Amino acid sequence: MADRVKQAKDLLIEQYKGSTNLNGFISSFAAELQAVDNETVNLLNERGLDTAKGVNLDIIGKIVVLDRPYTDPDPEDVFTYENPDDLGKGFTDIQKTEIGGYFIGLEPLNNQRYSDEQYRFILRAKIISNTTHATLEDMHRYAEFVFGADSSIIEGIGYIDISIARPLGKQERQIINATFPLAAGVRMGDLSYSNDPNTFGFTGDNRNGGFGDLNDPDVGGVFATLVID
Repeated sequence: MADRVKQAKDLLIEQYKGSTNLNGFISSFAAELQAVDNETVNLLNERGLDTAKGVNLDIIGKIVVLDRPYTDPDPEDVFTYENPDDLGKGFTDIQKTEIGGYFIGLEPLNNQRYSDEQYRFILRAKIISNTTHATLEDMHRYAEFVFGADSSIIEGIGYIDISIARPLGKQERQIINATFPLAAGVRMGDLSYSNDPNTFGFTGDNRNGGFGDLNDPDVGGVFATLVID
């Protein structure tokens, strides 16, 4: 952000730069401009999709017609003190943080509202879904905007296969199924992810790679790491 006071003082011609009264006068009104700038930036941050929090994010949701939903936690992954039905996990480990469940409240198997980050994610998907014409370009725009990753779209007869260039979580996959911009009469085939945007494919997208070469392993596409029904 520009420093309004400094900008104003820098515009003074050299013979007036040493004037205490003039510098004080300029600083007084430039400081008011600075305050306006600061509040404008704060307003943009509070109402911007990437930076809004809490009720301000809920306002964006009302604009795009998507209220903050409830999560659907996997009972096998959440933290619980007791698991008589063999559901949930216990405490984590200092050396192995992947051990244990994640804490979502004292009643972990009850639905909870989406966190800001989860809600922000699904709002991105909804915005694209609201503005799409379901073209191949729109599908790429959706994947790159929502997931921040390249994608490969493979067209078939009445369906498309999708590969995203990063691992996808359970809720992310659910959001894709609910909001991905498909044209009428077209269904989603396989949804997969790969750690490389140059995934293997036959047709439909010039970013897909075909078969490799025995003498040159760098030729061809990368096979998807995981296929999801």
